[in-house]
Amino acid sequence: MLDRYRDWLYKTKSSKFIKKLVRSKIPPNLITILGLIFGIIAAYLIFKQNFLISIIFLILTGLCDICDGWVARLSKKTTKFGVIFDVTIDKYVEGVIGLALAFVVPAFLIPGYVWVVIAVFGSIIISVISNIGISLTNKVPFKLASRFDRGILLFLGLILASFLGKIYLTYTLVIISILTHLTVLSLVLSYYKILKKK
Repeated sequence: MLDRYRDWLYKTKSSKFIKKLVRSKIPPNLITILGLIFGIIAAYLIFKQNFLISIIFLILTGLCDICDGWVARLSKKTTKFGVIFDVTIDKYVEGVIGLALAFVVPAFLIPGYVWVVIAVFGSIIISVISNIGISLTNKVPFKLASRFDRGILLFLGLILASFLGKIYLTYTLVIISILTHLTVLSLVLSYYKILKKK
């Protein structure tokens, strides 16, 4: 849902920052690698249960994920490899953060790590469907829970876990798990309708 505001974000003062990055000639793939490093640090902090500090590094990895594409487009350095590299690094970041969460979330109905697996699995499926869909049609269906939405929910869960206990992180993962698989279902149905008309 919230990923539709990316273009709006670019039209704010962040566009000046992006233009400075372009002028600095930092390669977009380096920004992607920085995102991975920040993601690994965030995962380590989650594992150590420093939830509030981990949010800072999650934000940094998210900013790198947004900026690498903008910098690539503005500097005319978009490549097919860059797209593959970006998606690959994104999945590694989600994986290491999921791995860290698996060690700290308590059980709720089922073991906590199972909720993590369900959430990460759903996230990967969303990415697969989206990437295949883009290759088949230029129409982009609505995503109930984009990666940006899931990131916001995770931030809220980490804040709640910091003050109210780790079980709130589990509750957050339950919500993310449900939303990811509802998103998968809605994307499959949307692409079915789109491709049926072709």
